[in-house]
Amino acid sequence: MTFRPLFLTGLFAASLALAACGGGSEAPPAEVSLDDIGERSLVERAAYLEAYRLGEQIAQQDSSFNLDEFLRGLRTGFETDSAVAFPYVVGYQRGLEMQIQTRRDSSFAPNLGIYAAALREGVTGDSIRLDQREEQTINEEMQMQQIRREAGTNPQAQAFLTRLEEAGVRADSFLTANAQGDGVQTTESGLQYTVNSEGEGGESPEMGDRVLVTYTGRFIDGTVFDQSPEGQPVDFVVGEVVPGMEEALMDMTVGESRTIVLPPRLGYGVFGDNRRIGPNTVLIFDLELIDILDPVADPGAQLPTPIPVPQPTQ
Repeated sequence: MTFRPLFLTGLFAASLALAACGGGSEAPPAEVSLDDIGERSLVERAAYLEAYRLGEQIAQQDSSFNLDEFLRGLRTGFETDSAVAFPYVVGYQRGLEMQIQTRRDSSFAPNLGIYAAALREGVTGDSIRLDQREEQTINEEMQMQQIRREAGTNPQAQAFLTRLEEAGVRADSFLTANAQGDGVQTTESGLQYTVNSEGEGGESPEMGDRVLVTYTGRFIDGTVFDQSPEGQPVDFVVGEVVPGMEEALMDMTVGESRTIVLPPRLGYGVFGDNRRIGPNTVLIFDLELIDILDPVADPGAQLPTPIPVPQPTQ
C-alpha cells in the first residue's frame, strides 16, 4: 500500500475551495532558467534548494501528483489575503508563508520562478545543481540572517548570536596563527594541513571510495573528542564524512599521515552538531590513510547534510 500524505490526497478538494474563494483561475508562476543558479542571490539559492527537496519528496510519495495545481496554489497563496488563503493546498500554504516572511523582512522575498522550476526538477528526478557543501552553507547563512533579525527583540536570540560570534572570533584567531606554523599548508577552501609522513605514491581516493584509516580528532585546547580504536583502523566511504576530512583524503596516498585543521565550515559548520561539537568549532585531526578498499555502489548518491565522522569510542 502506497503512503499518500494528507496534503496529497486532499489536493483536489482544496483546489475546488481555491476556486470558490476566487483564486482558482490563477496560472502557475512562469518557470525560469536555472543554469545560473550557482550565481544567484542567497535567497534565490535557498528557494531553489527548498523547492528541489520538496519535489524529491513528492516524487517518492505520489507519482500522480498534479504539479501545476500545486504551483497554482503556491502563486495564489503568495498573492492573496492570508485570512482567506491559509487553510488550502500545500502550495498555497507555502506561498502564504513566503508572503508573511517577506513582510517581516523584504530581503527574504522569494523568486517564485526559481521555486517553480526547482520543484519541477526535484519531482522529475533531475540532478541537483548545488552540491552538498553549498547546501550546508546556504542553510547556515539563511539561519544566521533569521537569528540576527530576531536578536533585536529576543534576548535568547541575542545571547545565542553573541555565542556564535565569539566562537567565530576564536576560530579565526586560531586559524590565522596556525597558518604561520612551520610546514603548514592552506588549500583554497581554507583547510590547513601538515604532512607528517609521506605515502607510497600512486592513486588517491576518489568520491565514493571506501578507505581504511586511523584518526584522532581533538579541539584546539587538545581535548580528544573522537578517535579510532588503538591499533584498529576503521573504514568509511569518502563522501560520508565532514567536508574537510573528505578533501584531505582525496589528496593523500596510501601510507601518508597528516595533521589537518578544519575551519568550522569544513567541519560541523556555524551551529555545530548539537551534541559534542559546539558552534563555530575548529577541528584538528591526526589522519593516516592505511588503504583504499573496494568502491561502493552508487558513489554519486547525495545526502542532504554531511554525515559526521564515526562516533567516539566508549
